[in-house]
Amino acid sequence: KAVLITGCDKGFGHALAKQLHAEGFTVFAGCLLADKNGDGARELKNMKSDRMQVLQMDVCSDQEVAQAVDFVKRTLKESEGGLWGLVNNAGVSTFGEVEFATLDNYKNVAEINLWGTVRVTKAFLPLIRRAKG
Repeated sequence: KAVLITGCDKGFGHALAKQLHAEGFTVFAGCLLADKNGDGARELKNMKSDRMQVLQMDVCSDQEVAQAVDFVKRTLKESEGGLWGLVNNAGVSTFGEVEFATLDNYKNVAEINLWGTVRVTKAFLPLIRRAKG
């Protein structure tokens, strides 16, 4: 089964990518810093496994999400049929009192956490449906 995970540069996404790979899944690990050779992306790439596919993915970018969809379609094996799962893990948080946080800070959180999740889900939904994921 194949799974796409966003936000695999570090933290929960990175750990989940390694765990699901260890359990036999094909993992598409979306990393914000894959093109910049970020530490998390590099570590996942260094696994040198056909079942661990690291891809550049900024969930705020329509273009990068579309490129990720194309990559996943080209890479999936016929037996997999599509994506069994999607984990929208990419996210940021802001701390502090509303009075001191800027509106741009809140907009950035919404762009990643809300619209990024919607953008990725809409883009990959046909592949999830195909696999009955």
